Amino acid sequence: MKQVKIRMGKNRGGGFVWEYKGGLLHLHGSEICYLHSEQRKIYIHTVKRTYEIGGKLDDEEEFLKELPIVRTHYSYLVHIRHLEQVQGNEVIMKNGERIPISERCRKQVRDTILSSLKGRMS
Repeated sequence: MKQVKIRMGKNRGGGFVWEYKGGLLHLHGSEICYLHSEQRKIYIHTVKRTYEIGGKLDDEEEFLKELPIVRTHYSYLVHIRHLEQVQGNEVIMKNGERIPISERCRKQVRDTILSSLKGRMS
């Protein structure tokens, strides 16, 4: 069975909707800190709590493409606006959590963060 996912337009209040525990989960993009995959499950980490959904991280990356997100590792997607700093092989989130950066993703992480910062300054 295909999972229900809806990208809400700005005229409808924005946000993203996933099927979650027999109901629907609606989150605004600004609430999403990061996603990670583990044992065929996706975990959406928000400022307040974590939600477990099914699916593949590649599909979630495509679904959330309008957000300023970056893949730091094959198992992690990070919302740049919740990122505090990049230190060595990890990013440190504003809530203090540390997320790995793989060597393969290091350049993409750096370039995406710099591009995002330039966009906010102009």
